[in-house]
Amino acid sequence: MFALHVHCISFMCAFANQMLIFIPLWILYRLHILELLVGLYIFFCAVYDFNFGHNHFYLYLFLQAGAFFIIGFGYIGTFVPT
Repeated sequence: MFALHVHCISFMCAFANQMLIFIPLWILYRLHILELLVGLYIFFCAVYDFNFGHNHFYLYLFLQAGAFFIIGFGYIGTFVPT
């Protein structure tokens, strides 16, 4: 079950004997799930091209996947605390 707190989100962890784990909200605000998923897809495409491709497209795909990971983890732009 999810319970929303002022500064943290807590959820029950089944494997830790019902121990509460707290994740700060600022971490969740900085993650962009769609960009991370696209970066993961492009990374797997680059690995496939590296293993089975005859062209060297994997060089560009690894760079593009890295760019999506940087954006997905929120290291672009400014973060102004409130």
